[in-house]
Amino acid sequence: MVQSTSVPALEAMGIGRMAEVLTFVNQPGIELAAWSRDRDPLWVHWLDSLSPDALPACRLELAPADAAAWLDGRFDACVTPRGQARAALIMEMARLVDLFARLARAPGVRLRLDMVTDNACRRWHRDCVPQRLICTYRGPGTQRVRPADGAQVLSRPDDDAPRAISFRAEDVAVFKGCGAPGQTCDGCIVHCSPRVDGTGHVRLVLVLDTG
Repeated sequence: MVQSTSVPALEAMGIGRMAEVLTFVNQPGIELAAWSRDRDPLWVHWLDSLSPDALPACRLELAPADAAAWLDGRFDACVTPRGQARAALIMEMARLVDLFARLARAPGVRLRLDMVTDNACRRWHRDCVPQRLICTYRGPGTQRVRPADGAQVLSRPDDDAPRAISFRAEDVAVFKGCGAPGQTCDGCIVHCSPRVDGTGHVRLVLVLDTG
């Protein structure tokens, strides 16, 4: 259930332990909906054990019904080992594609699966798409700041934010961007990718946008 009693208490966020919390992103005044999850043992150790050369990375535009087949092909192209763990991870990603398409009321989505070893997207920013889903499967998760701190953080977008909050691996976050109907850029959640250059961390991040 949702861990709040009102939108003001959450500062324009809906956060909870059930997938249904993501539907909050379509409510007026909600800028972020986040589904807090535990890491799935079906693939967590397998995925963490893979060398960076075997991690899948791709960019696709697809309909939800095609997601599993397209991802399976891209995993093959990236020489990601086959097996039960890989099959389960592909089905997990396909489910998120379907869930996001339903939330966004879109027939298709743009999918980006990135293997990250540097400080890409490290600057604090707001998204300019209608909605964006982000889920980190390996490595440190996306960072965000409270809405009240957004303007101050954006004034120095390359600096660390002392009160930044990090999503955990496998948390699912849906951000409402300034491209959403009636949305202004001033209201969007400020966030960034964590710095990993020189840390030894390798991130695997799924990003979904409406197609």
